[in-house]
Amino acid sequence: MELPGGCFGPVPDRDQQEDEAGDAALRLAEYEEVIDDSGPDLREMLCLFFGVKGADLEVYLALLDIPYATTLELAERAEKDQSNINKRLSNLRDANLAARQSRKQENGGYEYRYYGRPLTETVQWLNQQVESWSDDIH
Repeated sequence: MELPGGCFGPVPDRDQQEDEAGDAALRLAEYEEVIDDSGPDLREMLCLFFGVKGADLEVYLALLDIPYATTLELAERAEKDQSNINKRLSNLRDANLAARQSRKQENGGYEYRYYGRPLTETVQWLNQQVESWSDDIH
């Protein structure tokens, strides 16, 4: 299931991403406060619609906090090994919640930097999906 716009559309400006960075876990908690307590919380919705589970969500939040992060930077932030981070990034990319940008290095190799779909955009899309599903049920 993809969010509108394919795989994020154009690559966001790094400065714009950094302006939106901060403590993603706090922003997630703020969104959860607004959601009616009788329904699923945001974490459950991310799992339901995207298949994003706890460890994936932790890396997604780290991506929101560190725009254009390398796997090493994410591993240090999440206190996990890089192979675990790569698996989580793969899951997030499959769910269209993360994307990567490659850059050729002088030594001939490539460096990959990852960025997450902004939380506000993800929440808006989830709300639209829930509304659509609710309308279909009624």
